[in-house]
Amino acid sequence: MLIGSLSLVGFPFLTGFYSKDVILELAYTKYTISGNFVFWLGSISVLFTSYYYFRLLFLTFLVPTNSFGRDISRCHDAPIPMAIPSILLALGSLFVGYLAKV
Repeated sequence: MLIGSLSLVGFPFLTGFYSKDVILELAYTKYTISGNFVFWLGSISVLFTSYYYFRLLFLTFLVPTNSFGRDISRCHDAPIPMAIPSILLALGSLFVGYLAKV
């Protein structure tokens, strides 16, 4: 969850950084009113996305839980068929951004 969230908010050297960086850079270098509008709208949306996902990570992992003990005792990790695609997506998020940059 951490790697996916960091990629989505555009953390450097992950895939989301390069896609957001290119879009904002191309919009900014248009030197038109619409390009400037798209740049600022994209920058504000990146700010809101970053805020939302860091808040999500904070409330998920750093704040004491708010649930009942019986619910906590039933929690378990994802089964292997569900964990394998998640691991592959996390690895893709880590390495595809770097390989696409080179």
